[in-house]
Formats: sequence, C-alpha cells, structure tokens
Amino acid sequence: MKSNVTVVIVTYNGGGGLRITLEKYEEQTIKPDTLIIVNNASKDGTYEFVEEWKMQKGAFKRFVIHSETNVGGAGGFSIGIKEAMNLDNEFIFLSDDDAVPNVDMLERINYL
Repeated sequence: MKSNVTVVIVTYNGGGGLRITLEKYEEQTIKPDTLIIVNNASKDGTYEFVEEWKMQKGAFKRFVIHSETNVGGAGGFSIGIKEAMNLDNEFIFLSDDDAVPNVDMLERINYL
C-alpha cells in the first residue's frame, strides 16, 4: 500500500547510515509515494551511491538532487521541499540520513 507522502532526506557524507535508512523505507508497511534525497555536496562516495540507488526499481518514485555546495541541513531541506511541492502528494516528511525509521512509521503516523 502506498501513501500520499513524499519523504525528503538530506545527506552529507551519508555512508552506511543512509544505506540503512533507505532500506527501512523500502520495508515500510505503508510505502511513501516518493523519496527525494538531497546530497549536500558529499565527498565520500555518496554521489555515486545515490545515483545507483535512484536507478533501482523500488516501491516508490526516487529523485536525487545534488547541491554543488554544502548548504547545511536547513538549506538541503529547502531544496527538497521545493522539489516536493511540484509533486502530487498531500504530505512532506523530512528526515536526516541517519534517522532510521521503524518499518511501521508511516502506518503509525495518524494522517494517512
């Protein structure tokens, strides 16, 4: 089952934490409709990882935005929210790259 939610994740040198977080979004009992990653000018291979990730088939639409400079968490969320506002979803959920959600997080939030 899909939701009417776009998830925006901001990452900087996300490494293994981002990988685990993305796996948990794939395992959600109610999937987000869209997941947007804002790569905040990472220097550790995150660019290559998220480019590969966005090409994989999955339970939701995938978007990646690469910032040329690290604009901080708030700047990254601003970029992601602007993109999310162009999509046809009712809610936008913001998350850091190392915030690992429980697999029933979206199901338990009382707005679906």
